[in-house]
Amino acid sequence: MLMVLQVPLSEETYSQQPEFRSLAGKVSDKTLKALTESPFKLKHMSSVQSEVLSLLPSLADPSADSQSSEKARDLLVKAKTGTGKTIAFLVPAIEARLKALEYAGAQAVRDAGLANDPVLVKKVQRKMAHNDVGALIISPTRELAMQIAAEAVRVAHHHDLEVRTLVGGLPMKKQLYEWRNGRVDIVVATPGRLRDALENHPSLSEGLRKSQTLILDEADTLLEMGFRPDLDAIVEQLPKTPQRQTFLFSATLSRPIRQIAQAYLDPSHKFIDVVPENDTPVHARIPQYHTVLPTAEHQIPHILRLIAHDQLTNTGRSKILLFLPTTKMTQLFNTLIPHAGLALIDVDAFRADKTGASILVSSDVSARGVDYPGVTRVIQVGVPSSPDQYVHRVGRTGRAGSEGRGDLVLLPFEANFVRWQLSGIPIKPLTVHQLTEDVDALVAKYDQDPSAFWTNVQPVQQPLRQYRDGRFAAPTGPVEFPADVQTRMAAMSTHIATLLEGLDVEAIRETLGSLLG
Repeated sequence: MLMVLQVPLSEETYSQQPEFRSLAGKVSDKTLKALTESPFKLKHMSSVQSEVLSLLPSLADPSADSQSSEKARDLLVKAKTGTGKTIAFLVPAIEARLKALEYAGAQAVRDAGLANDPVLVKKVQRKMAHNDVGALIISPTRELAMQIAAEAVRVAHHHDLEVRTLVGGLPMKKQLYEWRNGRVDIVVATPGRLRDALENHPSLSEGLRKSQTLILDEADTLLEMGFRPDLDAIVEQLPKTPQRQTFLFSATLSRPIRQIAQAYLDPSHKFIDVVPENDTPVHARIPQYHTVLPTAEHQIPHILRLIAHDQLTNTGRSKILLFLPTTKMTQLFNTLIPHAGLALIDVDAFRADKTGASILVSSDVSARGVDYPGVTRVIQVGVPSSPDQYVHRVGRTGRAGSEGRGDLVLLPFEANFVRWQLSGIPIKPLTVHQLTEDVDALVAKYDQDPSAFWTNVQPVQQPLRQYRDGRFAAPTGPVEFPADVQTRMAAMSTHIATLLEGLDVEAIRETLGSLLG
């Protein structure tokens, strides 16, 4: 029987949620210390954390103790990215691992007919920790997997637990070595890399055959990216329910999600919905604009003006995601932006950025799953591969009721995308001339009275330090713009022309070729 729970919150209100310290007695003291003292120092839970963690301690009971219980162990959770769901599934996973290790040690003592044997307990637990995977967490992208792994390390900070990763884009040899020579309490993987490892290194299957917990994060994205065959192959290597506990987290409940829920979850699983019924999708409520450029020559100046517009309208808190359609274009803009005098930073620095003027240039990967707090604008250059991809990208801004904006920049031959593919999205036209006028007006106001733009943010008196490769060292807070912004903007065309003259012509041709497939 399916157990359903819908949270009747119209808006995320942390102060109205239970405090993490209320978990005392429900989780181990060391887990509670990590959450409330160090390294997290958390106070109030989010909705998804409250609803999932309230099921503790029974949610983390070993399967042998839970089979006689009527309480559901498997979860189907509808929750958006950025709502704190990572901690919601990590805490039960870690607590389940601790209980499973404790249970294995106690069972070994009982089987030996002894009252107590600390040496035997330690031996059995050490063998289990190195041979049997505790929790397997599967995420759609490397970036999200690494983010989850880092969070798991923090939750397990005071425990003798270890976290392993098996993700694409990094050397498999090193990952396999760490798997085979260390503990496998928590394993975070991407489906493609994990399936590849299982098929080419069959010994890894042994570690999964006794895994107690499977967690699928961003399950809707996993399916959209075509990973269903990989997931099926991986699940085949795992114990069946109810021995295996499964958590499935998804932002939507599409038909494919319901299908894998039926296939992977116990029939008595609990459904938790923390997306309010009247919730409005980001792409339906934030302002969005599209610009069809007169020529390709307008592309770089227009993008730079969009960046300037955001930094002037969100002074001291601007945080821009710039999406490009191909890897080669991403590489080109990663070269251009630092030389345009703008602060370009990497993914980890972008997530924690406090400069108020940061830009992350990326391809499609960052549109999926990874939470970037405080993004003020998403700029998409070129035609997204589908309307869904456009929506996923725009969804990086305007989170949790905050303000945001989306801009789509197209070349003339791409103009029909808006008409035919985005007809149901409230996206307005914006001309190059209109943006130029808007930016010029903002610049004139700023030069006349900069203090009026810094009413809610206190800038730090610290100049940006630039490295030899063109990247900037992040200051400790927002930095005021250099004097006479209007003169700098007026010189932009000359600066761009000089910059383009120094680029490799062949590299530009390869970049344009990548757009044509």
